[in-house]
Amino acid sequence: MTRMSRTRQTPGWSRSYFPLLVLSLVLAFASRTEAQETAPAADRSTTASAYTTTNDLRDVRPFQAWMVDATWSEGIDVEPVAEFTNLDNASGYFIGAQGAFWVLEGFEVGGRLGLSGVDPDGMNSRSGISDLDVYGRYRLDLGAAGTDIAIGVLASLPIGDAEVGASNFDFLAFGALRYEANEGITILGHAGIDSREVGNDRSMGIALGGGAILPMTEELAAIVELDLTTAVDFAVVSAGVDYELPPGGHLRAAIALGIDDVAPDAELRLGFSIPVY
Repeated sequence: MTRMSRTRQTPGWSRSYFPLLVLSLVLAFASRTEAQETAPAADRSTTASAYTTTNDLRDVRPFQAWMVDATWSEGIDVEPVAEFTNLDNASGYFIGAQGAFWVLEGFEVGGRLGLSGVDPDGMNSRSGISDLDVYGRYRLDLGAAGTDIAIGVLASLPIGDAEVGASNFDFLAFGALRYEANEGITILGHAGIDSREVGNDRSMGIALGGGAILPMTEELAAIVELDLTTAVDFAVVSAGVDYELPPGGHLRAAIALGIDDVAPDAELRLGFSIPVY
């Protein structure tokens, strides 16, 4: 949940090309659906980490809402990640891992930790441990076909180095939903109450997010997301891909762009999800 703040300047080239990226993903999906017939929907009662098919996207997690999604893995999922960020007057990175653990029926916990760095223009670069993000969520079994609903909490524990923007206690109470729509598309959404530590003050706000997972081929899925919080006027839109490898690993990459004053200008996110049984 830790973010590096900056002052908004004129958008760079990445913003002008982002609509073309989203349009290309939509057109590719439209071409795929014209060429293939939709297979029967899979049973959505649980989420397995094993290798799945085009119309079973239960093991595909979003990028921004990785911890506040309503998907489930019966076992352990570990994803090493690398994120490279461009700010107005600095660049930054995060290298670490995030994990999800199925501990009880309908209950999942997880976390994220790594090394963060920032390189301000005209100043010495700094690096240090990030804050520890931890979450827990419970699956609500409402018996709705094709729908997963969860409630949970996400907290950022201030164990990191303040020099890289860490050492803040943030808290989010949320509800999340995944809905299997037509043509195998999975709709994502979450909402919650967000509390952020900003200097010596605390800011409260509403967190909202939404997106979709679109199957492109048997192994490839496109992921588009919008994530925002009014606690710090933070908003990011992203588009990425998830490529599934037998027997269940996922190669993942996404580009995220900030659309307000606090979010980074651009960010490249890379990951490799590893199911552990």
